[in-house]
Amino acid sequence: MREVPSEGLAYRPAAYAPAVVHGDFVFVAGQTGRDIVSGDIVARDFESEVALTLENAKAVLQAAGSSLANVCMVTVYLSDPSLFQAFDKIY
Repeated sequence: MREVPSEGLAYRPAAYAPAVVHGDFVFVAGQTGRDIVSGDIVARDFESEVALTLENAKAVLQAAGSSLANVCMVTVYLSDPSLFQAFDKIY
């Protein structure tokens, strides 16, 4: 098992790696709609927050040597279930 280095992924709200690689699997830690380097909140609305969150996940996967094309499971936490359709449209 190896941690994915955080170079270029500097924003770390807690003391954990952005991802861990174990065998053929990459386990990505929670991502949000924040600037991946500065941690600043840059999303202006829900749709842009979702898009940025997915871009952040993509960047972490690329740093691990993988891509969104290899994702086999995603867990999403929405603060408001009524936003699911808007999320799903972007996802």
